Amino acid sequence: MGRSSWAVSALVLGTLLCYFHVVFSDSGKIHRYVYNNNGIGVYSFEFETSDGTYRREEGGHSPGNEDLVVRGEYGYIDPNGKRYLVRYVADANGYRPQLDDEDIRFNDRRIV
Repeated sequence: MGRSSWAVSALVLGTLLCYFHVVFSDSGKIHRYVYNNNGIGVYSFEFETSDGTYRREEGGHSPGNEDLVVRGEYGYIDPNGKRYLVRYVADANGYRPQLDDEDIRFNDRRIV
């Protein structure tokens, strides 16, 4: 399995974990969901729940390259009210998360 396949596998796993958390959690109901796919390899999606959990992601192929490049962020608010945020890039070089310790939420920011 190549590096690009590992990056895609990590993204799929992360998406499933977020999905199951949202679907089976009593604490948050989805109140925003947007999905776009242009049909030729570029997509974006985002969701946000009533408890502050959210995820945004955009992906597509690099110009002149078959490798998939994905950028996104996800976050949540812990029971004490502290916000957590992880931004990430996944491409041929693997999955690279960037943790953010700031108590800040970046609303409606374009990722790519």
